Amino acid sequence: MNKSKQNMIFVKPKDAILLTIPETGEKLCAKGAFVPKNAFWHRRLRDGDVVETNPAHAEKKVSEGK
Repeated sequence: MNKSKQNMIFVKPKDAILLTIPETGEKLCAKGAFVPKNAFWHRRLRDGDVVETNPAHAEKKVSEGK
C-alpha cells in the first residue's frame, strides 16, 4: 500500500479471527499489518475483531511467545 502512514493504523486480529484485507485480498496475519483508516477497519475495531497496536509492540509480543 502506498498510502502515508498518517492515514494508516496498525492492527492485529483478536482471538485468531481470520480476516481478509479488502484492499489487497490477503489475509491479516497474526503479527498484524498497517491498514487504511477507513470505515471497514473502524467497524472491525468497534466489533472487537482487531486491536490497534504499535508495530514494535506487536513484534515483541510475538517473539516473547516463542
